Amino acid sequence: MHFISTRDPDFNLSFKQASLVAYGPQGGSFVPADFPSLPENFLASLQGLPFSQQMTACLSLFLSDMNQADLAEICDRAFGEDFASNPFEVKAINPYKLDELVIFADKGPSGSRADYAQALARELFAYWASEDETYYCLAGPRLDQVLALAAAMQADAPLSPLYFLDGRFETSDLSRLESYLSKDLALGFYLDQELTEAEEAYRRLWQGSDLRDRLAQQNIRLVAADESSPISLICQMSLILISLSELQGQELLEEDQMLDVVLTSNDLDFSLAALYVKSMGLPLGYSLIAENGNRLLSDFFRSGSFSLKRKFKASPVDSLNTIWPPAFEALLFELIGRNSQLLSQSLTDLQETGRFSLSRDYQRSWRSHIRAVFNNEKAINRSCRSLYDRSDYLLDGGAAAGFAACKLDSKSVKDADLQVVLSSYNPLWSLDLASDAIFGKAFSKDKTRAQLAELLVEESSIDFPPALASYLLREAEQLGDDQIFQSLSPGDDLASQVFDLIVLFSRQREAGFHA
Repeated sequence: MHFISTRDPDFNLSFKQASLVAYGPQGGSFVPADFPSLPENFLASLQGLPFSQQMTACLSLFLSDMNQADLAEICDRAFGEDFASNPFEVKAINPYKLDELVIFADKGPSGSRADYAQALARELFAYWASEDETYYCLAGPRLDQVLALAAAMQADAPLSPLYFLDGRFETSDLSRLESYLSKDLALGFYLDQELTEAEEAYRRLWQGSDLRDRLAQQNIRLVAADESSPISLICQMSLILISLSELQGQELLEEDQMLDVVLTSNDLDFSLAALYVKSMGLPLGYSLIAENGNRLLSDFFRSGSFSLKRKFKASPVDSLNTIWPPAFEALLFELIGRNSQLLSQSLTDLQETGRFSLSRDYQRSWRSHIRAVFNNEKAINRSCRSLYDRSDYLLDGGAAAGFAACKLDSKSVKDADLQVVLSSYNPLWSLDLASDAIFGKAFSKDKTRAQLAELLVEESSIDFPPALASYLLREAEQLGDDQIFQSLSPGDDLASQVFDLIVLFSRQREAGFHA
């Protein structure tokens, strides 16, 4: 399987090469240049296999040039211990209502869908790593990405995690997170800016070639760990194939039925993967994107205009706190017919003016694939509480937003053969939402978050993922000179600040010191 850049289709790389360079020319994302054909009865052949073997079979389709015995060993290590007791599952939360199907992809050490890609990335990089280079795996600016990457990394891993947090994360919680992370492995940056400014700075910093080129001269290589990476993409495609197999095995989906996927604005990598699986001839319909009142994608898919010039309100639902989702560029590339020139011009307009617009011809081209619906926080809370009251299932905020979106989107109900909602996080990621669903009231200020967490575990009978429990329940330490997160000053010299700190950290690690 080969990959091309969204901004230069002539830039053609193998899966390994694309995974090891993080971003393409001018910061472009990587998308598949071709797709494998599906063997006859492939979905049926997955049924009843252990999860690691299901993943091996699916990944074999995309990595056919890789030694298959090695791939099986990689999947055993990646998806064995951490996932064995909490397998990926697809089920109806109410067996009498097939419009309440959920893909539970919230398993693994941190209870986040990112766990799957991070575990796979860890083993692939160990398989590929060059001894004369230092590798840093970059986590996106969200708590779930940081915890998923931290949980996947091990002391003997050939790469170190690199964390970047911004205004989405409360500064008062930094010490708790630092007490959880391994100080001799981790280096982090904190940029205290408005969310729109911080996310744009983050995007320019890592996708630009300047910082990466300067680090390469020091034999330091950045690899991507967010939802835009090729590793994440083939992982999500595999999860979708397993989902279809599970649904057919449970006789919830007939072979001639079309399945629509409902997810949040921060799950666009799953939507992109669904689009690719659909192109392989499998029965995927459209993706319905659930948003809150910020409605960036709702406005875009309706009008063709995308604008950052708006007030952004942070949501207690972590998966809705995104301005430019990591996989949005790749998805947009596909929706406009792989027109790299138009994409580059649109992104230039966005950088210079804060907005871009596409013609109605392009709008028509994506309407059979994707649309978005926005809702307010109260409606999302009601959706979560209602499902808990009726089915005794406590859902994460993203899934609750998805069910709320389904109620608003009458077209989806009318046209769908079957819909499935994606659950991306363990429900206890959103303590306030879980508290509202179970007790009918939000987080009580007379309790610490640790006390509330323990109470919710007792009431819901849901286990805390180990990484999330360690983060929430662990007492913060006095860190002194051992702090992980370095505060950055916004401005044009952001890349220089990051470069100096990465090089310093690398030298200290080589010398046996803690950064």
